[in-house]
This record gives sequence, C-alpha cells and structure tokens, in this order.
Amino acid sequence: MIIWRALEGIRLNDLQFLIRENLKKPVSAPPSSIADYIEGRRIMPSNTPFPGFWENARTPYLNETMDNMGPYSPVTEEAIMKACQLGYSATAENVIAYWMDANPTDIMYVTATDSLLEKWSTKRLDPLIDSIGMRHKIYSQADLGKGNRRTGDKTFFKQFVGGNLTMASAQSPSNLRSDSVRILILDEIDGAKHQLTTG
Repeated sequence: MIIWRALEGIRLNDLQFLIRENLKKPVSAPPSSIADYIEGRRIMPSNTPFPGFWENARTPYLNETMDNMGPYSPVTEEAIMKACQLGYSATAENVIAYWMDANPTDIMYVTATDSLLEKWSTKRLDPLIDSIGMRHKIYSQADLGKGNRRTGDKTFFKQFVGGNLTMASAQSPSNLRSDSVRILILDEIDGAKHQLTTG
C-alpha cells in the first residue's frame, strides 16, 4: 500500500518509510563502563570535597563498584559495607545517571528516612541531572489533554524517554509497592528502623 508522508515532500511506501525511520535510531550500544561514561561528564557542585568534573583517578576504588552495576557485568547484586564519607553515595548517583541517560530503564532509589530522601532529591539529584545535561529529557510521557498539567519532573519521581526514576524511603512501605524495576539502589539503608510503627 502506498502512503503519503510529509517528509521533505517525498512519497514513500510503508517499507521505505519504516527503513528510513529505523535509520534514525542510535546505532551504537550503550557504553560498557559506567566509570568511563561518567568521567569528564558529571560536574560535582562547589560544596563537595572535589568540585568540578568527576575524575575516576581521585577514587579508583569506586570504579569496580560502578562497573559491577552496568549492563555488561555478570554481577546482579552488590552489597557494600564501608566507612563513612568514601564516595559510595556519589557512586550510586553515577549509576543512576548512566541508567537514566545512556541506557534508559526503570530505576528505584530507596534510602532510610523521608528527610534523607528529600535532602538527596533536592541537593544531590537535581544538580546531577543538570550537570550531565539531561534536564530536557525529563518530561511526562503521557499527554492528558488541555487543562491537565502532568509533569514528569517531580521531587520524588522523574520520568524520561525509556524509563523513570522512583524515589522512596524505608519509612513509607506503600511507596515501594506495585513497581517493577530493573535497577534498585538502596542507600544509607542501615539508618532505617528495623520495625515501622505499623509493625
């Protein structure tokens, strides 16, 4: 069947149209190393110990942790017991940036308390998104028509082409239900209570 497409005034049949559209998709695989992807791309804020571009050489012990969370790694679960202030929260953020930008999918970030979650979302996540230049990719994937103001950029939810980032705390178990995610990151989870007030 011949169809008309308003593409530079060219008449295309279905197969030609599909081939042409298919050629517009990215042809390269996602970067194999999260550490390589983030280096020189992420800009750390001025209130961090090392402001400026992320450099793997400053914290080489974090590279393996990042790459273990990539799509080419056979590792499916990684647990880290560590001292404080070694950069592992920043590593989790780098992993989130990779899965949001270079290889989009559904992600969930969980931390111990509601206050930690709000602090992380506003002070760490938003600067991360801006520093890697992906703010323009975050928008609602559903058009609800006139009068409905749905945004894909909320404090605890970021929606982007290919996936979304859901954020929750261990204090709010209802927020952890009903979501299927490919990437789950638990941060500062040792600060969560063993029992909620509901038992």
